[in-house]
Amino acid sequence: MSTELHNARGARVLIVEDEPAIAQTVAAYLGREGLHTRTCADGENALRIAIDWTPQLVLLDVRLPDGSGFDVLRELRRHGDTPVIMVTAMDQEADRVSGFRLGADDYVVKPFSPLELAARALAVLRRGIRQGDPVLSAGGLSIDRAARQVWPTSLGRQQSILLTRIEYELILRLALAAPRVVGRAELLLACNQASEAYDRTIDTHLYNTRRKLRSYGLGDWLTTVRGIGYCARTK
Repeated sequence: MSTELHNARGARVLIVEDEPAIAQTVAAYLGREGLHTRTCADGENALRIAIDWTPQLVLLDVRLPDGSGFDVLRELRRHGDTPVIMVTAMDQEADRVSGFRLGADDYVVKPFSPLELAARALAVLRRGIRQGDPVLSAGGLSIDRAARQVWPTSLGRQQSILLTRIEYELILRLALAAPRVVGRAELLLACNQASEAYDRTIDTHLYNTRRKLRSYGLGDWLTTVRGIGYCARTK
């Protein structure tokens, strides 16, 4: 079900939501952005439409009448890498961790602003996570996911920043999520670290990452949101 996308406008978005009013509202807001939408209310139909219609983004409710949205996400990942934004009525860290562990690209908690959800959908579509070009640009940084290199966009690839594996993974996760704030649990998963010992040292890795970016005039690229997590600059 993997599809290439070169322009967010005209992209196909599947909305999996069992509350008709919410589904219709989201579809209307996405339609204003030039996106083509289809809606369904259960996991079985979601998988059928995903195979037949090949959407370029799926908005997936966690609680569905015929099961869990996580099961649908797991099945989607068995067949391809279509971007998925999970939607849930409960702001539970365990749910968010489960979603990201299974490969979700973003997470939205009900009640949400339809305008914000549309903006997040466009951000995921434009991010180029699964496009042919491996280079991602975010807030003055360029990231080559194939070569695992990071450099200031204004200086060019020849000024690649020397990073440890964990520092690179932190930057990549923050860039992919921007402008969303990323919690510590998600950063731990991105670095393939989930131990309490690592949780106590993540601040050191973030400090070292910020210090290296500061030497290139990008010290404000990584922002701490007290009590919530961290986010990357987008401009």
